[in-house]
Amino acid sequence: MISHQIVIRYTQKNLKSLCYYLYGDEYFYEGKLNMYQMFFMTFIATPIFIQYHFVYKRKGYLPMFKGGSGTSIMHTNLDEKNALLLVKKHYKWLVLNVTSLGLGLFWLIGSSFFMLWAKRIGS
Repeated sequence: MISHQIVIRYTQKNLKSLCYYLYGDEYFYEGKLNMYQMFFMTFIATPIFIQYHFVYKRKGYLPMFKGGSGTSIMHTNLDEKNALLLVKKHYKWLVLNVTSLGLGLFWLIGSSFFMLWAKRIGS
């Protein structure tokens, strides 16, 4: 998918800055990321983007940091302050991740629907 390739390109280009906000260390990943690591970053970017737009703008806090320790379970350095800085400095990355995930789910569900529909028509 082209959208996911754009996400990979943006992530590789801004890897030090993204790693600083997510992990607290600019050199957390020394080389190129593999697909598992890219999907892991996508699954942290999506809730930040969605919670920022649907909760933070109305209520003034991010629910993923509300209860308990105040940090993310997946990324120990990621707290509400770093998440807001991530939104401020890498908003394009968040939008690309959400778009890529949405298109991927659309193709997965859509292709499954058409395969089931074709099977039903064929029998």
